[in-house]
Amino acid sequence: MHQRMGVEPDSGGPVFVVGMNGSGTTMLSDCLDNSTELYVFPFETVTIPLFIKKLHRFGPLDDAENLKRLFLAFKKTSAFRRPILKESSRFEDVREPTFFGVIDAVYRTLATTHKDTCRWLEKSPMNVQFMGEIAEHVPGAKFVHIYRDGRDVALSNARRFHHDLESTMYRWVQVVRIGRRDGAKLGPDRYFELSYEALTEDPEHWMRGVSAFIGIPYSDALLRSAMPWMSGPKRNPVAEKVGGISRNSGKWRSEIPAAKLVALERLGGRLLSDLGYQTDFPLSEQPPGDWKRAFWEAKDYFLRARVAVLRGHLLARPGRTLYRWVERVRYRWNQKI
Repeated sequence: MHQRMGVEPDSGGPVFVVGMNGSGTTMLSDCLDNSTELYVFPFETVTIPLFIKKLHRFGPLDDAENLKRLFLAFKKTSAFRRPILKESSRFEDVREPTFFGVIDAVYRTLATTHKDTCRWLEKSPMNVQFMGEIAEHVPGAKFVHIYRDGRDVALSNARRFHHDLESTMYRWVQVVRIGRRDGAKLGPDRYFELSYEALTEDPEHWMRGVSAFIGIPYSDALLRSAMPWMSGPKRNPVAEKVGGISRNSGKWRSEIPAAKLVALERLGGRLLSDLGYQTDFPLSEQPPGDWKRAFWEAKDYFLRARVAVLRGHLLARPGRTLYRWVERVRYRWNQKI
């Protein structure tokens, strides 16, 4: 199902770009960052659902001391402590005694400083599992869910994070189903979905649809990006955006061995077929056993830790790296899949 086109522009509230990791969330956010009316936070916070879950620990937020404790705790998360984010919001910037009032104060300070706008976009891909909770606590929030062929997603995660192909395929099935189910509950005024393949096949058509849904004017600038296959080694919030959205699909056909491909399609063939992707197993959706999922999880954590050590992150910035690692482990632990 693709979002219907011809949506009337709406000023709306914050925007959340979500989707399974490796599905194009960064590319889409990077393009939207070219809008003068929307500030795109350049990093994944991965903490908003965690704060929603533990809001009760702060007590009634109409108590100024409780509200301030929440504000300071949110500001302390690693995403807001990076050197590039020199602007610092103040407690006085909180406009209302709610969770939204707190996070809006932090993001709005950055938005007004960098873009002279009050509207902001947050991209933590796996927030796709928490759209219902976020929508309840963030009035007017809109969600853009981008999904991609699960076999290409598995390849992308194997390259970037050394994740097991089957583990990623299983998670892809569960995550995309959760996103589409919860998106349907939110309705078309708050939820928009599109496929990575459709976006890269006809960028202007789909970016017009996304911009109309969000409520920002469309311009050809929304087709530019600084993504790695376009103009740089990795996403850089200050990079010159000279590239355009280009096709990058179907690599699974040549890069996944036949036997492994069968295993992936047995895990997710039904959803692949439901989304319009070709598969030899259109009715198959065989869930793995608990022991196999536990093994995949342990293996993925080990490989990611190994990559962090090999890249020198842990040795170069041990305190910051460990703090961020703990945040991500908590985020992963609290995910639904």
